[in-house]
Order: sequence, then structure tokens, then C-alpha cells
Amino acid sequence: MSLRGISNSGIPCRVTVRRDGAEALEHLLAAHDPLPTLILLDYNLPKLNGLEVLTRLRGNDMTRLIPVVIVSGSNGGRELTECYRVGANSCVTKPADPKEYVERLALIAHYWLTVNQGSQPGSLQLNSV
Repeated sequence: MSLRGISNSGIPCRVTVRRDGAEALEHLLAAHDPLPTLILLDYNLPKLNGLEVLTRLRGNDMTRLIPVVIVSGSNGGRELTECYRVGANSCVTKPADPKEYVERLALIAHYWLTVNQGSQPGSLQLNSV
């Protein structure tokens, strides 16, 4: 995922990036780390895919209520339906155009960290390949 979209959004937040699903889970479930306000989760992560990570996050009392946005190269179908069934708050398709992708990430961060009621600018967890 691109940090440019988040950085260019003007939203004050701390961004943490993890490169695979296992690393993301380890970080998110560590009791010593503050929990993020939002998790952007790539569906196609190595080691544990986004659906597996989401399932474990929703099964943990500490992380079950953190908003999770799944970002996928898929245009829908069974993959996204399963993400919603497990508890994704939103599913977004990655556009092919890199500029549009960066803009989409900025919109997602803006909505979840400033517009959404109950949210507060804080930290953002990006899990990407």
C-alpha cells in the first residue's frame, strides 16, 4: 500500500506498516503496543491473507471493534462477501491507476479518521504486500 495517500491527506496520524499477515497479527495483538484507530488490510497478504487476519482480529476482545477496511485487487464476488461476513467494515477495490489508488487511500483515511463518528485521529495500521 502507498503511504503517500495517507501522508498527503493532511490527517495527523501515526502510520505503521507490516509486510505480511503474521507480522501484522503479532503487532496488533501485542499488549504493549497502542491499538490503531483504523486498519487498512490488503486481502492478498503473504503468510496469512487478509481474511485470516480479519477473522483472528474479530475473534479477539482487544481488537474486535477496530474498524478494518479490506483493500483488494478483486472486483467483488465471493472474496469480498466473505470479508463482510467475517466482519470487515468496508471493502475497497484497488484501482489500476497508481494516482487514483493514492487518492483512494487518502479518502479512506479521511473518512475513517475524521468523518466517522466515534473515530479520532490516532494511529493507522497498514498491512500490505
